[in-house]
Amino acid sequence: MYSGSRGAEEAAHAAQLTCVAVDGVDRLETQLVVAQEALDVADANLEAIHYISCGGVAGYDVSHSAKPGLARQPGLRAVLDRWRQMVYLAGYAGTRSPHTGRAPPPSTSLTLVLYRYTVMNVNPPSITPQDPRTLDGRSVQVLTVLGLPTDDAVWRDRIKTFIVCNGYHSVLSAALATARRMRTGRVSAPWGYTVGVYNNNLAQLSYLYYLTHWAETGLRSQLDLHYVIANGEAWHRFPDNYLPIGRVDNFFAAHNETGIHWEHLQGPGRRREIVAPTSPADFLERVTMGWLIQMVIYLHLRTRSRGILVARSGDTITTTEATSLVETARDARNAVAHNRSITLDQYTRYRDRLLRLLKIMRYDVDKAVAGVESLRAALLNPRRPSADPGSLSGVSN
Repeated sequence: MYSGSRGAEEAAHAAQLTCVAVDGVDRLETQLVVAQEALDVADANLEAIHYISCGGVAGYDVSHSAKPGLARQPGLRAVLDRWRQMVYLAGYAGTRSPHTGRAPPPSTSLTLVLYRYTVMNVNPPSITPQDPRTLDGRSVQVLTVLGLPTDDAVWRDRIKTFIVCNGYHSVLSAALATARRMRTGRVSAPWGYTVGVYNNNLAQLSYLYYLTHWAETGLRSQLDLHYVIANGEAWHRFPDNYLPIGRVDNFFAAHNETGIHWEHLQGPGRRREIVAPTSPADFLERVTMGWLIQMVIYLHLRTRSRGILVARSGDTITTTEATSLVETARDARNAVAHNRSITLDQYTRYRDRLLRLLKIMRYDVDKAVAGVESLRAALLNPRRPSADPGSLSGVSN
């Protein structure tokens, strides 16, 4: 973080460099306003660009996020509004939390500026909160990001249809990725490139769906196999057997409306027993992925790596690695379930970690994917003969 006159000058220069890369903004005016405002507040040692970033990216109320007096600086609110627009049009799609230790994608000068001047203090959302409210407004926003004419009715109708079908944020994320590409290389057909970006993201999520489905299914199966041997066919009745005692209350609170019901038992400690569902299979279907992971980690820890996630060879992994793998499976599953836009780095990390997890869980992923794809192709083309489903299992034998 920079402060004082020298720091503000450097920040203002960085802001100028950012403005040069922005299409759709009055560049010279913005350069001068942001630079001058940064210099004006330097004497008050207010770390100007940090607070401009807070107001512009995170959408914070400046009066709460800045030091006293900053919100009252003449013209600063207008600068923050302009910065917000710059962020939008420059394609800033959000920096990963600094606490993960991962650097932001170095694709735009704006990303680097914001990361540098919000050091460890701001965790901005992936989409700026000032979204246009109408379909017309959202189509214009996408056109503006792509540098296409906003008054062309054909373009607007085409993009409005795509937004209605696929969601504004997904389309906007694809457009922002296209805009970043346009600043580093030639894109002859921006809208066609945008559609390609969206479809590529969908293809990545589709592949991750297979992997996350198998991971979740396998984890539920391995939990059941272990506990049915250890605690009997109704092992699920007492959560303090498979969760730390201190988390049982939270477990019941989190599943209050999922069909999991319990009663207090008589006697010391008033132990609670699950009375519905009556079978472990039905119970596991109602357990959320987050709590499933807690059960897996607890079992792995209690059994010193021998109770779950043991390879066919007998090799075990540490609880630290087990935790990392299953939490990655959860994150990937959430991305798939919510059709999130993910970067290539995220996709690669999800894929590689899931493949590692599935290998430990005895899946032959290549064979399983080939089998499912063959059957899916038959569904899409009824005239094409399908393979024998029984010959396409992806589980290692």
